[in-house]
Order: sequence, then structure tokens, then C-alpha cells
Amino acid sequence: GDAAQGPWYFRRSELTVAPKLLDEPLIPQPEQPGAAGPRTGMLVLRVFVAAGGAVDRVEVASSSLPAVYDAAASAAFARLRFSPGEIEGVAVNSEARFEIVFDGGETDGSQATDRAGIRSH
Repeated sequence: GDAAQGPWYFRRSELTVAPKLLDEPLIPQPEQPGAAGPRTGMLVLRVFVAAGGAVDRVEVASSSLPAVYDAAASAAFARLRFSPGEIEGVAVNSEARFEIVFDGGETDGSQATDRAGIRSH
């Protein structure tokens, strides 16, 4: 059979309560040797959250950026904790999507501008 598929993850539309981030995702601008400064672009992550709130895995759904950005975002989200998604008050495995926008504008050395913009959807 397809037992190899692993656990089932419910999508947002099937959940009574969406999974919520408990941690602040900090995604550093990746260092790109030889590249002309930070890039601007967007990527979408699919984050698979277990019923216990841990991240089981992260997949890149789409990206307009080099692979190092996908890897940096995936690594950042893999370490985060969530309050799990629920259906009728029962915690379940769920899938969350996050749109991550890198704004490659010149930074003035302040770390605050080095954040990626993150939207859940």
C-alpha cells in the first residue's frame, strides 16, 4: 500500500484552528560569494507541523531566489515551534504555508533591516 507516504497533514481549509508560530523566524541574508549584494525576491515554504507542535519537515513550494535562500529559510523554519493546528479541539498534523520576501535593499549595518518579510497564508 502507500504506507511509505507517511502521516497525513491537514490543509488550512480543513482545520478549525490554524497552526501558529510560537517563535520569531529569523532568516539571515545568505552570503553569496561573488554575488553582487543581496537579492530581492520571494519564496513560499510549506511547513509540515506535527500534532505536538514540532516541525516535521519543510518544503519549498516556489521560489524566485537562488537555492542558498531556500536553504536558509528552510533551516530557519525547521527549528521553530508551533502551537499545532486543530480540528474540533483535537491537535492534528497540519500544513502551513509561509510567503517569505527578501528585500535586498542596502542595509546601513543595522540588523533590524536584515529581516525577511514573512506572511502566513
